Amino acid sequence: MKVCRRCNTQKETTEFKARIYKNRPNNPYISNMCIVCERYIDNERSKKFAKENPEKVNEINRRIYHNQKDGKCRVYMLPNENNYVGQTVHIKKRMDLHKSDGNDTTDYRVLMACDTVEDAKELESLLHDMGYPGKYGHKKTPSH
Repeated sequence: MKVCRRCNTQKETTEFKARIYKNRPNNPYISNMCIVCERYIDNERSKKFAKENPEKVNEINRRIYHNQKDGKCRVYMLPNENNYVGQTVHIKKRMDLHKSDGNDTTDYRVLMACDTVEDAKELESLLHDMGYPGKYGHKKTPSH
């Protein structure tokens, strides 16, 4: 048992984060704050930093967004949404948009990564013509 220095509650040692330092790999250090309190402190620090440095946060987010793009346009399928087919250059952002619209994106599949948007749109259109639903395609159920 160990007492958290922030909430002053006695808890099991498994509720405290163990840290391993590079210069002491065989001697881990157990935090003085429980995991819940550490998350709270980290969250408060993040909020404070974001409030005080909005331009830095925007730049960091911009860099993360651009680093996730590789120039490929992906044609994807949502099997849990009646095999919906679409295409995007930023798959994570697109899946987040689908989720926010209430669509089930679990088990989504990337069917092909195309070098150009035109190639991806052509494949997407072909799949829509075959009966797969999508934003710009037919809304009927595929026949297979």
